[in-house]
Amino acid sequence: MSGHLRHLFIVRVWLEVGNSSHAAQWRGSVEHTLSGLRLYFTNLEDLIDFITLRRGEPSSYPDDEIPDNHKERNI
Repeated sequence: MSGHLRHLFIVRVWLEVGNSSHAAQWRGSVEHTLSGLRLYFTNLEDLIDFITLRRGEPSSYPDDEIPDNHKERNI
């Protein structure tokens, strides 16, 4: 496998407890260790898009359509 760039992603997933007005919701974060970028997500499509983008593949939506609460940020 010489010559291949390896990527390492740290994925964390947790259940956020709901209350009488909000149901419990699964949430997560993914960190790309090479770039230091982290994304918080509430659905698997955002997780897959983040990993796809970091690997250099096209995303399923343009950057200007990513919701602010799902944008990447340096840690």
